[in-house]
Amino acid sequence: MSAPSRPIARGVAGLGVLAYVIVSKFADHLPLYRQVQICACDGMDTERSTLSQWVGGVSRLLRPLVDALRRYVLAGPMSHADDTPVAVIALGIGRAATTRRTYVRNESPAASTQPAELWMAPTPDREDKTSSAQP
Repeated sequence: MSAPSRPIARGVAGLGVLAYVIVSKFADHLPLYRQVQICACDGMDTERSTLSQWVGGVSRLLRPLVDALRRYVLAGPMSHADDTPVAVIALGIGRAATTRRTYVRNESPAASTQPAELWMAPTPDREDKTSSAQP
């Protein structure tokens, strides 16, 4: 009997575990080191590097969705851009880095039935990189 397929190649985590890690990290603001501590309390020996690889794997799995969202937001007849600087954690530079660029498609004031969407395109400067931006 073969093993069940997994979302991440050569990974042991199933969809439920990956969803838990991603929601805990991004929605509940629970850093990976704290998730490792919680797993240890439950008797699971998990490395932070493993969770980090899972987050990266999920990011790669979601790339087509992010690309579709970018195309949808930028294709609208009315897209709004915000260039407000936002501090983000940047590993290796010893301080917070600044990123900017948020795009919103919201046609509801024009009585459109198209759904409003938001797409963030982090860039270090004000240069317009909408055609090649990698969120």
